[in-house]
Amino acid sequence: MLARLDARRGDLRGAGRWRSLQDRADQLLDGEAAGDWNQAMMELGATLCTSGSPQCLLCPVRQFCDAHQQGIADQLPEKRRKRAEVAVRLAAAVLVDKSGNSLLLPPPTTSEPRPPDDYVPALVAKLWHFPTAPAHGDGIRALQQLFAEQLNMTRDKAGFEALSTVRHTVTYRRIEVSLFLVRVSKLPPAGGSKAIGLSAVLEQPISNLTRKVARAALAKMAADSSLSGG
Repeated sequence: MLARLDARRGDLRGAGRWRSLQDRADQLLDGEAAGDWNQAMMELGATLCTSGSPQCLLCPVRQFCDAHQQGIADQLPEKRRKRAEVAVRLAAAVLVDKSGNSLLLPPPTTSEPRPPDDYVPALVAKLWHFPTAPAHGDGIRALQQLFAEQLNMTRDKAGFEALSTVRHTVTYRRIEVSLFLVRVSKLPPAGGSKAIGLSAVLEQPISNLTRKVARAALAKMAADSSLSGG
């Protein structure tokens, strides 16, 4: 309704527009009767200033409405444009020691103003996660670099056991994760990391993407145990 009142075009959730609408609402609000104002706004939007078919001739505020004056009330608010899908490729490593423990990295404490589509902290919902890196062509190489920078460890290509590809969707992103099992004698020390039994990972605060990775790794471990008779 506020979009029509001021004849605001464009995606209302675009940069700056949502904040501007909130500022406009605060400006119009009667501080001494905030509850009545909110109720009136909801009723007006539900009965007359509806999204699909505004009834301007019956509207008590049409004389103040720029969209009505311009004859564009039925065109506002503009439908949000669907963002084009983006393919994101990641690589994730599930490290497992001889006791069946795995390594989870902590939720990140920093972010970027406009992170790229393959920005891992955003894709794992800033929760506990397996070592994960953007994979531009070579997933193993991306993980080797992550190991060196964050875990202070090295691992040659033979140490990466490829598992099934994990697929996931986050808003407009279509994510494919090349998943690798890395068996180690001892989990590397990493600041803030957590050593936890792989079977207990699903009980931790993790994203749906990390949950899919954990399930794929557990399925592989269970299959290996079955084949070995363990």
